[in-house]
Amino acid sequence: MKLMTAYKSSSAAPSEESLKVMVWPDSAVVKTGKPVFIDFDISPLFVPAIGVKIKAVGKSVQPRFAGKYFSEVAPMIYILQADVAQQIASGLDPKGCDIVADYSVIEGDPVEIGADAHSVGFTFSHIKTDGTENCYDFSLSLKELHDAISVASRRNTLKTGDFVAVLSPLCFESARNNVIKVVYGDDNTLISNILK
Repeated sequence: MKLMTAYKSSSAAPSEESLKVMVWPDSAVVKTGKPVFIDFDISPLFVPAIGVKIKAVGKSVQPRFAGKYFSEVAPMIYILQADVAQQIASGLDPKGCDIVADYSVIEGDPVEIGADAHSVGFTFSHIKTDGTENCYDFSLSLKELHDAISVASRRNTLKTGDFVAVLSPLCFESARNNVIKVVYGDDNTLISNILK
């Protein structure tokens, strides 16, 4: 399984797509419910994302056919160095030696997309040790997901079980013993305890 991460780049030439894609190894992914151990010395920022689970093999997929390659989506949270997260949020191409690291993406369980859906979205809750809760909404149209799959498949072969994720332009700070939670679907919850 590989994770193809899409983000919007304002530095793209007029003839290029505004979406860029980075490929992350499966060792970067932590499943929901598992504790996350973080080096807070790097001043990490947490970036919500929406991922689609690929269900068929494909290459150079056109956007109008991308809907055939997925039927499930999942909430994700990326844990990035502050400078990398800020570069992505500003539409810049991220630079740095520690862009990708093991256990740096929290993945929720995938859920089916409704047959009549035109968009998907999740509310990400950040719960601090004093009980304070901040919520961050992130949604994408199906067209945006189709475009991400198309761009990801130009240089990468899509394989069953892969994920294509689109990063949110927003990010937030967290701290030790905080909780990040997403409640969605009928009874699905992405929950992760942030530890060192």
